[in-house]
Amino acid sequence: MQSPVMALVLLLFILPVCAHVVDNFLPDPKTKEQKCNQFFYNGFVPQWKTPNNYRHICQTFSNQPHFATLYDTANRIPVYSAYVVENLMKGGSDNSDVWLVEPQLVDNNYGNNMMTQAALMNGKHININQVGQNQAVEQDYAALDVSINNIRYNRGHLNPTGHHTGDGSSATNTLTNIVPQHMDLNGGQWLTTEKDRNDPASRGLTTYVLVGAVPSSNNWVMRDNMNRVNIPDYIWAAHCYKNTGGKKAKFPICHAVVAKNDDNKVYKLNDQNDLDRLNNLLNLNSLNRLSGPDALSHLQDFLNRQYTGSGQICLFDQMCYKPDKAGGGGGSGPSGSGGSPRRNIHMDWI
Repeated sequence: MQSPVMALVLLLFILPVCAHVVDNFLPDPKTKEQKCNQFFYNGFVPQWKTPNNYRHICQTFSNQPHFATLYDTANRIPVYSAYVVENLMKGGSDNSDVWLVEPQLVDNNYGNNMMTQAALMNGKHININQVGQNQAVEQDYAALDVSINNIRYNRGHLNPTGHHTGDGSSATNTLTNIVPQHMDLNGGQWLTTEKDRNDPASRGLTTYVLVGAVPSSNNWVMRDNMNRVNIPDYIWAAHCYKNTGGKKAKFPICHAVVAKNDDNKVYKLNDQNDLDRLNNLLNLNSLNRLSGPDALSHLQDFLNRQYTGSGQICLFDQMCYKPDKAGGGGGSGPSGSGGSPRRNIHMDWI
């Protein structure tokens, strides 16, 4: 009897997976055609400066989009993936033998069909160096079979397989959604944070998730004596969902976490003790600690410090941010005129 994995391999050689590299995730202003902004809370795409080495990928399987990825072709890892929880995670992410690559990262004229590496090479008569110029390939992650700097890494899904079923689950096994992740973290506390997103989804609440990775300055997966895939210093995540009761019901509930990618430890930014530990890890004193009235603001402050020179990063719609009552204004939501954080005063928060 043919195994499910083998059947999927054969299917992918016949029916390519669609994955569209787009200019941005915003709807087309003329046609109103959506370009994956449905995977962001209220359709708000993160404000994030995108240099020439960043690509917007609308990850689609069997002609249906399943999530969005901002991809860094220089480091060959995703900056972030955005998705909606569709399934309650039980175990860890699937350790599939079927991994996919993005043809349009090789040549924009190849069309929108993501496929297996072998199918792309055979179909376009290209070699592995051409496939891997702007993205990771299977041989890069094969190098994770040995420890790097005395740490074992494996393939870490930003958008985890377990939060989807069927085609959506298969679509997460693209290498444009994968980073080298500390093995103990991937199967330990990070897996626990992924399962935490089950709670609102189990109550029928649409849960929007952003998961990203902060690249390191000099830690790489090496292949043929070349820097191939950046091993990120940090992995972060945030999720928001609608509140269903009480006087704050019209404002969403949000959570955010950060993990150092060399230890099995996750810092929950809505927990003061964890926030203090993260500040200490970052060697931030009392005068320059992560600021903001809520977990999302703390996460944004963290990311803006990591991505210096990238402008103001804003992750979610302004409704997701709690106002800073001490300062009389809002959190670190979308920028208004002049580029400063817009004031998000919600009377129901007070």
